[in-house]
Amino acid sequence: RSAAELSAALADPAFRHGSVPAAEAEGRTGSLARRWWTGWAAAAVLGITAVGLALQPRASAPETETTVTSFVVPFAEGETTERVGSWGPALALSPSGTKLAYVARRGSGTENTLYLKHVDEFEAQPVAGAEGAWSPFFSPDEAWIGYFAENRLMKVPVAGGTPVVVAEISFGGANLGGATWLRDNTIIYSDQFRPGLWRVSAEGGSPELIEQTVEAAPDRNLLEVWPHVLPDGEHVLFTLGTGAGAYEGLAVISLETGIAKRITEAGGSATYSPSGHLVYALAGDLLAHPFDLDRLETTGPPVAVIKGVMMGGEGTGHFAVSETGDIAYVPGRLVGPARTVEWVTAEGERESLPLQPGGYYTPRASPLGGQIGFFVEGAVPSVWVFDMDRGTSRRVSDFAWYPHWSEDGRHLVYTSHRNQSLIRQIADGSAAQETLVEGPLARYAQSWTGEGKLVFSELDNAETHGDFWTIDPETDEDPEPLLRTPSNELMPTVSPNGRWLAYVTDDSGKQEVVLRPLPGLGSITPVSTNGGTGPVWSPDGSELYYRDQSGDTVQAVSVSEEPTLRLGRPRVLFTGNYIPDYPFGRSYDVSRQDGRFLMVTGTPPLEGWDQIRVVRGWASTLEDQAGAGTER
Repeated sequence: RSAAELSAALADPAFRHGSVPAAEAEGRTGSLARRWWTGWAAAAVLGITAVGLALQPRASAPETETTVTSFVVPFAEGETTERVGSWGPALALSPSGTKLAYVARRGSGTENTLYLKHVDEFEAQPVAGAEGAWSPFFSPDEAWIGYFAENRLMKVPVAGGTPVVVAEISFGGANLGGATWLRDNTIIYSDQFRPGLWRVSAEGGSPELIEQTVEAAPDRNLLEVWPHVLPDGEHVLFTLGTGAGAYEGLAVISLETGIAKRITEAGGSATYSPSGHLVYALAGDLLAHPFDLDRLETTGPPVAVIKGVMMGGEGTGHFAVSETGDIAYVPGRLVGPARTVEWVTAEGERESLPLQPGGYYTPRASPLGGQIGFFVEGAVPSVWVFDMDRGTSRRVSDFAWYPHWSEDGRHLVYTSHRNQSLIRQIADGSAAQETLVEGPLARYAQSWTGEGKLVFSELDNAETHGDFWTIDPETDEDPEPLLRTPSNELMPTVSPNGRWLAYVTDDSGKQEVVLRPLPGLGSITPVSTNGGTGPVWSPDGSELYYRDQSGDTVQAVSVSEEPTLRLGRPRVLFTGNYIPDYPFGRSYDVSRQDGRFLMVTGTPPLEGWDQIRVVRGWASTLEDQAGAGTER
């Protein structure tokens, strides 16, 4: 049957939701469905058994140049890629298309499990020793699976064996930007929250920044994420991410010259198909775009070829295309932006704010009460203020994000989305913007000291990574360093009495919340016991709150200073589906008036997250659907 007919069948809800009887299919889609079910039902086996085994193709297909077959890989009961999928590709196909690696999670607060499935075997098997894995990828010879875990780039033998550390990276856990393994046995990866792409030998060593001689987007502060090497081994595709979940197109870089250029204005997670197309994700669909490998340019318009493919932050597309033209993807679609903001008590009682669903991040309750500052991601990221008494919102500034209130509740300090400078502005918009600290390093307002100094974080230092600085907005004095070490220090917050600094560090190899005295920054006292992010104090300073990395669980630790510092055991206050913290800042806050928590709900899935669909020979259908590309 023609590729157009197959494409129509792929888009049919009967296909996307599993097998249906041929008679039912005929009733839904008429003659097209009748022709498709007659020609392809024997080859495209889509059902799954009651015991959860993926069925394999069982009968011969019509004789064509390439046989197109399909099957479903279901997850174990209770496992999904929902929380995994917020941060990076949940799956990878080996170059030959015969092996599938994917990560899934069972419930909130648990670690990811890395699975390996051989296409000719029924069951996927967990990969021993690779607990907590993110963003898997294969070596060219298919002997290794690469992945990220706890501030490290790792690899594990496909045949079984002990995982090996390839490199230490700056941001661990889920805060990653993907990787691609080249045939010269080097790995190109992105740290997501550090600019540029990095190269390291797959045998281990010190990563090196790939210098760019031409910026792909010189007018914007964008990140290079989800790299994918092209067939020549000399050029790498990547996605231009914003650092706050959005994505702004695709670019390609020469590994020899460092010259990078933008190739599309939209799309994310691009990969190259042997049919001569770029395949990338956009707004929940997969598009195929004819591509000239010699000129590194698209040739003709893109065409949507699969409707309903899961996506995550920074343009993550949960799909993979093998060198042989097979595809694997997580079917479904997100509702978005559909985040809401709500108050939550320590006992878990919830009250939604009267805001329309949107792309909300980092809400901040005014110290005086009555107002909430936040930023909304979009084509033009903007800082807003919501008046709780009147139920109205007003825009403070465009191309701005990560706001933080001044102690008197009159000003907001936020980061310029264009150049990362710190800006102060009266919240009612009655005065002009004032630049406190010039870019270009990534700087974000975080807290205030007892002396009226702003504590801000700086994330892009090549040697010391994430650091803390202070500045007095009322003077012309330069910023002063507060804490600089080779480790990452993130999300600082000063206690209400000004005597303690809580923050996140990866000094142990895992992100943990710690406490140190001010002003001398004496000995470190651990706060979290099994990972933590986003510390924030209770209004009276008697408790310190933090979250697990998923953002779903809020925990509390009691703090006593009499006669000396004493911390209680962490205890869970409440759980829910909430967006996680970014290294730029907490994605939640606590009211100084009543101690309630200001939370942003996670984007709910409309469908999916619980299976992977594999189509073998899929690339052979693309020429009919999207036009001819330059096959290589």
